Amino acid sequence: MQFYLVNSKNLTTFTYPNKLKVIKMLQSEFKERTGVEVTSKEFDAIHIVYMESDLDKDEFCKMWCKMNASRVSKAKEWAKSKEEKRKLKDSLIEIRNKLSSEVINGGNLPLTIAYLSDKELTLLEKVGIEIQISKKEMVEYGYPFQRFHDISDTRYKIEKYLNIA
Repeated sequence: MQFYLVNSKNLTTFTYPNKLKVIKMLQSEFKERTGVEVTSKEFDAIHIVYMESDLDKDEFCKMWCKMNASRVSKAKEWAKSKEEKRKLKDSLIEIRNKLSSEVINGGNLPLTIAYLSDKELTLLEKVGIEIQISKKEMVEYGYPFQRFHDISDTRYKIEKYLNIA
């Protein structure tokens, strides 16, 4: 099968290696179908195999996934982890904004433990943001009993965790 490429300077004739296939696959299409990001060099090799095959894009990508199951699995785990981190960051930003609105209003600032929901407190605990003053801080500030941070302290800790303080 012969094809003609026309550009402003000349007419080029070439013969396509696989007479049945004229539809190329883009690297973005491959990533979308497999969930795996490959280098351009890897994709060039994959694309040559695809063009030589008699499979359509979807069939080829399914076959490639079966042949590279561990790599696909790792890519899915990485994508899931990345999505979980994004959701966590978004949730922390929501808590920070909630705390910020109260700090802006001024007055006596409530304690974090009294202001946030159990779900929000659990999330802070999950990322290591303490709402309770440590024993070291108790001694340092001369507190005779266990205390909790107020919302401005917690907001600062969230900002520090998110690298926006």
